[in-house]
Amino acid sequence: MELILKENGYAETNDPRPGDVAIYRQNGGISHSALVRYASEGQPVMVEGKWGTLGVYLHGVDKSLYGTDYTFYRSPRPGHLLAGLSGANTNSANANSTNAIPAASSD
Repeated sequence: MELILKENGYAETNDPRPGDVAIYRQNGGISHSALVRYASEGQPVMVEGKWGTLGVYLHGVDKSLYGTDYTFYRSPRPGHLLAGLSGANTNSANANSTNAIPAASSD
């Protein structure tokens, strides 16, 4: 996942916006990812992520089964399709394709 972030132009940000990605880490590795859905000064950042077999949840970024060690990332590209894949559709309307960064990494 670190390589995906680097190769697809994601950069850390301390000013999350809707559409950014929150990456959670445990024991030195990435354990989960979620999409920022709401961010407003003075309010909790809300993210949407899939919690394994428990389903998809909208929750405060610091209220997760995956802990509170997280970093926000932003890409200069629209959507979250992976760049450089053979046959990948670069149309942002196809954000649910198998080439998209998932809302959450697998357990």
